[in-house]
Amino acid sequence: MEITQDKTPKEDESKTYKIMAESKKATYQCEQWNNALSNGKHVRYEITTFFRWGTFFVDLNEEEKEELLKKDNIVINDVPGACCDEMWDGCDRYEEIVNKDKYTEEELKEIHRLLFFNDEDPDYYDENSDDCAEEDLLEANDWSMDDTIYGFTCPCVLEETNEE
Repeated sequence: MEITQDKTPKEDESKTYKIMAESKKATYQCEQWNNALSNGKHVRYEITTFFRWGTFFVDLNEEEKEELLKKDNIVINDVPGACCDEMWDGCDRYEEIVNKDKYTEEELKEIHRLLFFNDEDPDYYDENSDDCAEEDLLEANDWSMDDTIYGFTCPCVLEETNEE
């Protein structure tokens, strides 16, 4: 620990913490999948999975620590240098077309086909299906996962660690 002239720790000195949600089933990951329609319009599809528990590592100084502890929900991606330790027991999954109301009925049909139509098994396609999208099929239909957002929908708990 670095000591200033008056023998007190420097305020901006960072420590490593394990950060986790205060409540179970409040840790999430949101995959952001993107594609373009035949008319060139871009579309984003988000798949959000909630987990019973998850932990991350963060380096924080005292001021950053206090600010984080005041928050009612946290986007881990907004904490510089944060990294995932583990997430377990996925329990809920939600999927949605972002800004769905901005697309015409024809565009929504095309989006649905891009999500669920499989060239290798065209007879299986059901235009009224609300199945969960499968990663392999998304990739086969030219979707790209451009970002994954991690966070908590509740306040957090911090435990100081000796991780470097």
